[in-house]
Amino acid sequence: MMRPKTIRSVVRTNNPRRGLGAAIAVLAVASALVLAPRQAVAQETQPGPQAAASKWGWWAGGGGGYIAGRIDCTNCQEDPPYGNNGGFLLQGGVRVNDRMQVGGEIFSLGRKVSGLDLRQSFLLGVAQFRPWASQGFFLKGGYGMAFIKEVVPGGDDIIRTWGMGITYGAGWILGLKNRVSVAPFGAHYVTTVGDFETSLGTAENVVGNGWFVGAAIMFR
Repeated sequence: MMRPKTIRSVVRTNNPRRGLGAAIAVLAVASALVLAPRQAVAQETQPGPQAAASKWGWWAGGGGGYIAGRIDCTNCQEDPPYGNNGGFLLQGGVRVNDRMQVGGEIFSLGRKVSGLDLRQSFLLGVAQFRPWASQGFFLKGGYGMAFIKEVVPGGDDIIRTWGMGITYGAGWILGLKNRVSVAPFGAHYVTTVGDFETSLGTAENVVGNGWFVGAAIMFR
């Protein structure tokens, strides 16, 4: 049988005000410890209007720049020289979250190759991803359709063809938190259209490569 422990008598001084304050302090600390995790969970599961707005929305932009490239084919008599031209683009879509936005892009440029007046156009689905939410650096990629049009000199004939278009690149958004920002970037545009009937004959396995450096103005 267990024997009760001896309890030493202690003289206590009653101080109602001090005891009440201590009790309130203990209750306050306990309440904070209990409610803090719940508040954190609530803030994560129910973001405020500003947080929700920063994660979803629309974006649009347009710009231009310099592109150096050429169009080559397997039966070309010689390697075509690189052309120096200007290109312009239009973009738009939705912002999925703070770091990812998706949409579409129209990119167009004109060039002369071996006396042919050609215009290339791209209709692409694009995605831009920023690895760091607080930084303006982004990676860009796109896939879709590419179109080539030849205007025959001295005539009204227009020859058209289409094929696959690809782009990838990187850039930096200046004024990331602003409604209107500028985004300088560089990109590689690739065109492959197979065989192409030109005014000079059939060009086989036509592939175009262009390296673009420019900037776009973005609205969000």
